[in-house]
Amino acid sequence: MTDSLIFDGSDYVPPRDNPRLSKQYLRVFDLMKDGSSRTLKLIATTTGDPEASVSAQLRHMRKPRFGGHTIDKQYVGNGLYQYRLIVRPAWNPIEPTQKKAHCSTCHCFQEPVPQEQMGMQL
Repeated sequence: MTDSLIFDGSDYVPPRDNPRLSKQYLRVFDLMKDGSSRTLKLIATTTGDPEASVSAQLRHMRKPRFGGHTIDKQYVGNGLYQYRLIVRPAWNPIEPTQKKAHCSTCHCFQEPVPQEQMGMQL
């Protein structure tokens, strides 16, 4: 179900990390998709994930392969920010992804291919 969310990084090991990171991404996405503003601490407390991981997942949400969503960041005061997710219309976090033509061994991926183009029904 969450195998199509492809992460990367210098110490990223897909079999070890992808299931954990995908579930984490979906927990944060599911919470934030209502468009409410929340602090990292509130998101972390609600999802059970560390604040640093929540911050990383919010950054991922901005990337094209993770939806290209908008994350509004608002200064509250005293070094505290609130974040609000604006979901890109018609985006499904479980859509299949497709490797770029030049990639045979790396983790470089294009934006998700819409399911309609792959002959799948939503």
